[in-house]
Amino acid sequence: MKEQAEREVLVMGDSFTTSDKGYVDQLRTRFPSWNLANGGVPGTGVIEASYMAGRRFDERKPDTFVYQIYLGNELFDITRPVHWGELGMFRNLYWW
Repeated sequence: MKEQAEREVLVMGDSFTTSDKGYVDQLRTRFPSWNLANGGVPGTGVIEASYMAGRRFDERKPDTFVYQIYLGNELFDITRPVHWGELGMFRNLYWW
């Protein structure tokens, strides 16, 4: 394991991860010696993250990996359903 001053941390998730002044920025403030790479992408879930993770791991070679999920929609959104009667128009158009 690397020294704390050299710790490489890869963080992935959705809009909560990419948010300015979000939890990744709080981690950077709390652990200034860590190199925190924010690999979050808004509107993505676990399936999209699995497609992106390999390349990001190859590029960053992290000591620690954090994957943020939001239980309010991550498990529901996993298959990207299109249900015109149940979901809003913009959500359906986005996933369609």
